[in-house]
Amino acid sequence: MLSLRLATPEDISVLLGFRLAQLREEGAPSPEDLAPAVEAFYTRHFTDGAYVAVLAEDDGVPMGTGGISMAEKPPYPQCPTGRLALLSGMYTAPAARGSTSSGRASAICRRTRFPSADRR
Repeated sequence: MLSLRLATPEDISVLLGFRLAQLREEGAPSPEDLAPAVEAFYTRHFTDGAYVAVLAEDDGVPMGTGGISMAEKPPYPQCPTGRLALLSGMYTAPAARGSTSSGRASAICRRTRFPSADRR
């Protein structure tokens, strides 16, 4: 059964695995070379609250993820705070893709929130 939860720092290894798999599938040369930088990103931004990720699990087995990073730019009329949320890192494991498991990515998008955005 599909369940969604916010990822925690304890999930960094799962997120890292998904990220490297995503980069491989996209044709990135040597994505493993980026592993230290990706792990450092997750560690740093889970700590400072600038990144939130959701994990999709089937019976406790991670099957997908998605995240939101906050970015800031000079305010403008349509965005007077200058704060932007960027959806990134959307990934569904190959075993969880297809017609029998449709809706995981949509569910992750609906569940992903940035709880600390209003506190900045």
